[in-house]
Amino acid sequence: MVGCVVDCGTSKIRCTVVQSGMIRSCHTLRTGAGDAASVGGPTMLRRGIACAIKQALQEARLPEEELEWTVTFGLSTSELGLKEVPHLIAPVGCEDLAQHICVKRFEDVAPGVFYLVPGVRNHVDAEAFDALEAIDSMRGEETQIIGALNKMETTLPCFFLFLGSHTKLIRVDSNGCIDRGVTTLSGQVFQALRENTILATAIPEPDDIEADGAVEIDAAMRGYRLEKKYGFLRAAVMVRCLYNLANTSPLDRLAFFEGALAASDMECLQHMMSNSAPCPVIIIGQKWRAQVYERVLGSEFSRCITAIRTLSPQEANDITVCGALTILDSWFRINGFTDGQSRD
Repeated sequence: MVGCVVDCGTSKIRCTVVQSGMIRSCHTLRTGAGDAASVGGPTMLRRGIACAIKQALQEARLPEEELEWTVTFGLSTSELGLKEVPHLIAPVGCEDLAQHICVKRFEDVAPGVFYLVPGVRNHVDAEAFDALEAIDSMRGEETQIIGALNKMETTLPCFFLFLGSHTKLIRVDSNGCIDRGVTTLSGQVFQALRENTILATAIPEPDDIEADGAVEIDAAMRGYRLEKKYGFLRAAVMVRCLYNLANTSPLDRLAFFEGALAASDMECLQHMMSNSAPCPVIIIGQKWRAQVYERVLGSEFSRCITAIRTLSPQEANDITVCGALTILDSWFRINGFTDGQSRD
């Protein structure tokens, strides 16, 4: 039996082909819901998902007609994706996600049955503006968390810190349910400032340092401290000053800027951490970013944290696929299917 796991994010779509429980191939397409939101709309994302599935199947040397099912999550289940699936209200566990999977066919995208995993939003009692500080949501991270809880040993409750196009801090309660989360736009702010302002020449492309994952921690902490003192906009200008008026390396400037972003993030994230009992934090994101946040959390917020663990890129990919398959298996069981075959 051949299936696909499709993770649709803000900046990329990742498709993993699974056959009889074994991963056959993975293909990443550098487009996502961010492009759909700014340029192409749902049609663009739909085409991107179709392309990612087709490429992944080709890399696995499997014909499209053998594809029986696709489980997808993230922004593919938003208004920009294949079909908008309503968020579930926290607290939410694996069984809740499975019970509310949306089952559809999209023959113009790929053959077989699609299983769309819903996202999660915070529980709020008041109307939108009155509860604005507590409102937040996620699409995709809930699936990764389910996978992590299945593959890793961790003390509950715990926090998951995602460092991607957005920064998200998500609390999992003592029952293993997603309790609440908070999001910032720091990843997209980084990209926008690096690509569309005078900082473009001052900050290197992050992918250029992924080979060794090294980061200048001292420079990052300097950026962190100066943002706390002068604010983010002034700290961003300092990156340009470091480029023009000081003898600094590209990695120094990248680390300084990331430290300033981390300081801005922490102004938000510390409220949720400080209102919870001390517990472990699991970080998921690029290694060089994770190093900065590890240092900040360890030195500035040690009273809120009992342990910090950063997942490797391979571990992050593994929990993503594991989470999707775990939720799908629960759907099969809930609906009385024990042979593992897809059903409408």
